[in-house]
Amino acid sequence: MPLSEKFLSVAAEAARKAGRHIISSRSNVDIIVSEKRRNDLVTQFDIESEKIITNHINNHFPEHGILAEEGILNKNGTAEYLWIIDPIDGTENFANGIDHFAISIALKQSGTTIIGVIFNPVSEEIFTSIKDKGSFLNGKRIHIREFNKIEKSIVLTNFPSKIDTWKEVYVKCFRDMLNKCRNLKSFGAASLDISYVASGKADGFFEFDLKLWDIAAAELLIKEAGGIVTDCLGGKDFPKNGFIAGKDQMCNSIKNVISNHTKLIFR
Repeated sequence: MPLSEKFLSVAAEAARKAGRHIISSRSNVDIIVSEKRRNDLVTQFDIESEKIITNHINNHFPEHGILAEEGILNKNGTAEYLWIIDPIDGTENFANGIDHFAISIALKQSGTTIIGVIFNPVSEEIFTSIKDKGSFLNGKRIHIREFNKIEKSIVLTNFPSKIDTWKEVYVKCFRDMLNKCRNLKSFGAASLDISYVASGKADGFFEFDLKLWDIAAAELLIKEAGGIVTDCLGGKDFPKNGFIAGKDQMCNSIKNVISNHTKLIFR
């Protein structure tokens, strides 16, 4: 088995293992929610999922680095290989019984993402990608939707957790985009939403307040499905300056709609 396929297999196994634990256990215990910062939630299932994933990866590749959202096992960040893990993306949805959440696992080699896995344990949809080998949904090749024009497009977004800081700017972006595109939707799990763009279920995505573990796997998925990713200024400083995903024309259209507002908060 080629090394890249072995990496992908381990990542997919880890995601499914954590997903099975989440689904089998959540009906038997109360979900305990705490707040890391305002509007940034964590549950005991985030912690448990992260332990399952990091232990699985560490058992197979003990020399690799790991960067995980909850910090259960963040180690050896200077290693050639670095795993980036979001144990539950969409924790607020999960904590409130909304079944739109995902497990996201990416692997970087010398700073370049080479493996991406995004798994919805409820629907059992697993999005996978290997650098230069394409993106897949449950083993079937996926492609980003061809761009027509923004007026006929479905755009996905989520409200940033820094809503107090960016509320006025974001509401203006939301208003302008809603007036421009066919429909604007907010589902609440960035990695899964971006996967929908990669698989042609929607046309574009933008969001402000994301972290590396939110977009590491999804970035590769978009690129291998034929799209691009940029920041909200059209550059590559993401997720610091926001994140846009879609076909190149779609990304440019989104940037043009929101740039008069985003340039006030991103430099």
